[in-house]
Amino acid sequence: GISYYILFPRMSHYFYQEKVGAGLYQYVKKPRLEQFVEYLSKHSTVKVIDVSAPMFKAKQENSRDLYYRSDSHWNLFGAYFAYEAVIKYIQKDHPTIKPAIPLKEIKWIEDESQEADLSKLISLSGYITRHEYLPLHADVNSSELLPSPNYPEYHSVHPLVVYRGKDT
Repeated sequence: GISYYILFPRMSHYFYQEKVGAGLYQYVKKPRLEQFVEYLSKHSTVKVIDVSAPMFKAKQENSRDLYYRSDSHWNLFGAYFAYEAVIKYIQKDHPTIKPAIPLKEIKWIEDESQEADLSKLISLSGYITRHEYLPLHADVNSSELLPSPNYPEYHSVHPLVVYRGKDT
């Protein structure tokens, strides 16, 4: 009886095609993910949250990058827009869910880190840094780190990290 939602995050090249260049050939004009989401909407009851439109809008309206330049993931600033879209979507089914923290209430601190996954893949960890945008807000920074659950089927080079917000 619980609500189930699924989200497919896009890779950075989807949002920054102008930075990739002509070397990335797209064999199928309609991406397979779009085909799959269309199939799900016609043949299942799965609720797919598409964050592409809010991410494109955020890209146009903000000078900050939404994805790391030396990594394949969205940064925390980009993740904010996905979070906001997820909350808005879930509120349609559950209006008592609190709205997303307004962007203007979050202070963003710029930093550098050594965690870039693309530099790790080419053995340049420590030589190539990634630019970070770290959010500062009482509600954002009040979560607690939980002990990692034991999932024997989970295999990754990245450790499983779980946080719980103090405001249930």
